[in-house]
Amino acid sequence: GGDVEVVVYPSSQLGAGVEVIQATQAGTIEANMEATSKQSNFVPEYAVLDLPYLVTSLEEAYELLDGPIGDELIKVSIEKGIRPLGFWEASVRNIYTAKRKINSIDDLKGLKIRVIPSPSFVELFNALGASPTPMPFGEIFTSLKQGVIDAAENDSLTYFQTKHYEAAPNLAITNHIFLTATLNVSEVFWQKLPEEYREIMMAAADEAKIFLREMRAKDEADVIQKLLDAGVSITKPDLQPFVSRARSIYPKFKDKVGDVLYNQVMDYLEN
Repeated sequence: GGDVEVVVYPSSQLGAGVEVIQATQAGTIEANMEATSKQSNFVPEYAVLDLPYLVTSLEEAYELLDGPIGDELIKVSIEKGIRPLGFWEASVRNIYTAKRKINSIDDLKGLKIRVIPSPSFVELFNALGASPTPMPFGEIFTSLKQGVIDAAENDSLTYFQTKHYEAAPNLAITNHIFLTATLNVSEVFWQKLPEEYREIMMAAADEAKIFLREMRAKDEADVIQKLLDAGVSITKPDLQPFVSRARSIYPKFKDKVGDVLYNQVMDYLEN
């Protein structure tokens, strides 16, 4: 009925990620959308989603996010002043290389691969036998071209859209880590809303979440054909050795994640 007006401020107009999250906690910004990996300084428990091979597909990712683990993450985030209205689309990450094709885990031995400067990424690729090399995203293309690094990793859409395939024309479907984002509302703002408005916002967020997830799945499927058309060589190594080595690093993150979530993750993986 026009009682609620949503004003969108794109392109970091309200500040950088950390500033926006702080302002959302304080209630000076009423809502934001941010990757969970960038919120882990405020909600350390989100680090559980950075664990490698927690899932190996988008379908598994959504099952996890919409289940007890997702519910627990929403609960702890609310306690810190940020209320997620749901986990939106997810993306899974793969490895791409300049020269060496990845047909098995053995092909990662000594591979100098650019990673996000995050403990989980560094620990993962050390466990896989590679040589993880943190560097800014903007330096990847040139570093691949010049041989400073042998490989990088990202989701397939980003790999295509940035044309990194021109410098690294070999893609291995490894699905080693997934990333997701939440649509957040300030808890200060939420407590001021009448119940009927809360219900409307939750319903709208659920509808948008479903739309974005469907769109992401379609885009992921389409981009594989586009990469093949561009001459990219795509390999699908056996993931079981990757999973076994990757999950061996989980205990290193137990303290950061907390006992409740860590035990939930262990139960989830067993079942």
